[in-house]
Amino acid sequence: ADLQAVLQAVPAAVWIAHDAECRSITGNRTANEWLRLPEGGEASLTALEGARPTHFKVCQDGRELRSEELPVQRAARGIEIRGFEEEIVFADGTVRPILGNATPLWDEEGQLRGAVAAFVDITERKRAEQALRNSQADLTRAQAVGHIGSWRLNTQSNELIWSAENHRIFGIAEGTPLTYETFLATVHPDDREYVNRMWQGGLRGEPYDIEHRLIVDGKVKWVRERAELEFDQDNRLLGGFGTTQEITELKMAEEALREADRRKDEFLAILAHELRNPLAPIRNAVEILKLTGPADPTSRAARDMIERQLGHMVRLVDDLMDVS
Repeated sequence: ADLQAVLQAVPAAVWIAHDAECRSITGNRTANEWLRLPEGGEASLTALEGARPTHFKVCQDGRELRSEELPVQRAARGIEIRGFEEEIVFADGTVRPILGNATPLWDEEGQLRGAVAAFVDITERKRAEQALRNSQADLTRAQAVGHIGSWRLNTQSNELIWSAENHRIFGIAEGTPLTYETFLATVHPDDREYVNRMWQGGLRGEPYDIEHRLIVDGKVKWVRERAELEFDQDNRLLGGFGTTQEITELKMAEEALREADRRKDEFLAILAHELRNPLAPIRNAVEILKLTGPADPTSRAARDMIERQLGHMVRLVDDLMDVS
């Protein structure tokens, strides 16, 4: 009586096959509710097959096995099944994912006398897993679009974990075991000491926001890395979490701007010198006109105008020289 009370109270669905052929099967209240069977009494295998799943999955040694038999039927043949997932599909299209175990029942002579199977509803877990997969897919897509990967380094185990985009940036295949030394080996030799010094400072709490070069497949890449430390509940250092942003195109654009600025400066300097050279003889000519030129008002006005405009040109060229 106590066992029956327990079976009716538990939120798991329990089926008991009372013979090896599963001709008589009893389900507890939860099992009958799940299968939409009348409460109490026995349910035949035919009634169970009315809600028969399309298949069920059995996890054994990491392999997925499929069978058209119900788990309780396999258990009644002496096969113990643990940790299998099953989808119960109803006529109206409703699907109920469940997780359970099934084990044979033996009599005193060691003969099979039935089986028992217990299940729990994993609908919410499946929804959460799908939501997590969707979220991870969105994050991976966002990182690929932004060329920003993420990483986590456990300083205690020296285990480095990269996102898919980080693997792409560094040119190392996913699944490759990673350590801090693996990362450091990809850094440009001229930047390696700087990066290591900045990371050691980061472990002491100093800001870690650096730009450096990588060597990937023989080519140079530029990245910007930022990180913050992670601690456990006892404030012990676990490691660091950070991001890697590929900035190769940005660096190339900056270099192009610097080169354009340098050429502009060279052009202005040359232009200023070329303009200044003819101004000296013009100034000398004006001085000669002032000493020997005619005294009529028209000529003096023209000479004075040339002198004023020459002064403006000298100031403009001087300003141009200052700019260059």
